[in-house]
Amino acid sequence: MRPHTLKSALAVTGIAAAFVALSIGVFQIDRHEKQNMKTASVVVSSASVVSSENTDNVLTDSVTLVSPFTEYGSREDACAAAETSLDAPDSVPGFAGTRYEAASASEMVQITYGTASPDTGEIMIRKAPGSGDISGNSIPYDEERTLTVGDRQVSVRSTAGQVFVATWEENGYAYALCCQTGLDTETASSLISEVE
Repeated sequence: MRPHTLKSALAVTGIAAAFVALSIGVFQIDRHEKQNMKTASVVVSSASVVSSENTDNVLTDSVTLVSPFTEYGSREDACAAAETSLDAPDSVPGFAGTRYEAASASEMVQITYGTASPDTGEIMIRKAPGSGDISGNSIPYDEERTLTVGDRQVSVRSTAGQVFVATWEENGYAYALCCQTGLDTETASSLISEVE
């Protein structure tokens, strides 16, 4: 196969793979209700596919899916951009650093605590108008159960007693809490109780 033909074939393969990833992510979130269409667009935050073997310093083709989130310097600025309020802790012990983001098109606001380190990972809290699972996490876990936190009924996905995803609805809004490395039930419940 000639080099430019291989490059073209790999570029098409990369584009197709990115489209499939985006399609699956959107389907995972918005398979329940059409009203959640606003939140479906935020499922894939970013992905990149490089589509050629770069053995001879040949230019590579790439496809990048742009994140619908914009980072802001404060929670107040992110909430203003999303036109949604979000009360949550200013920090979480053991998770250094906080990022505030908004996806204006879906009126979703997101706070991320920590960094993507293998030891602690990140904790993410999201809020958007509507209902359904807005976590963006479709990983299967060993257990799905309901956890009562105050007056809230929270759907929890966990493995080995560690909560990885928690979702709930309240006053016309959908909420999600996700932790890459898992949280014990007590810590997850404490965080959920602080989110409004």
